[in-house]
Amino acid sequence: MATKRSKAPTFADLVADAKAHPVAPSSAAASPGRFNRDGDLFHPDGTLLRLELADVSADEARVAVVAGADVAYEVCGCGGDGQCHPQWPSPEALADAALTAPVLRGRSAPTWIDVWTGSGLRVVFAHGNVLWVGLS
Repeated sequence: MATKRSKAPTFADLVADAKAHPVAPSSAAASPGRFNRDGDLFHPDGTLLRLELADVSADEARVAVVAGADVAYEVCGCGGDGQCHPQWPSPEALADAALTAPVLRGRSAPTWIDVWTGSGLRVVFAHGNVLWVGLS
């Protein structure tokens, strides 16, 4: 006795369906260690980060690093979502950075520091002419 098989789609059916309903690439795709096309910042481990505090002081930035925050920086003052990409110092460099507060020099580029958070992570993001011993 033959068993009745359900009609599963053939490979040709799947291809035809894919052509009829193309999936547009998502601009919101994760971009570890960078901004994606939607302007979302991602930690190098892939965690989505959101702006928590804008324009923090040098002392506030140091306190956050002492408390365990990671650091990202970009030197041109574009915010990190332009042609340059955020740099992420090593844990050893972060230990050195925690010893001093950064200095905002602001001579030739927009300069500021902000704090980003996501899934238990905190990141101090230095933009422009920020001199931080151990990082720059």
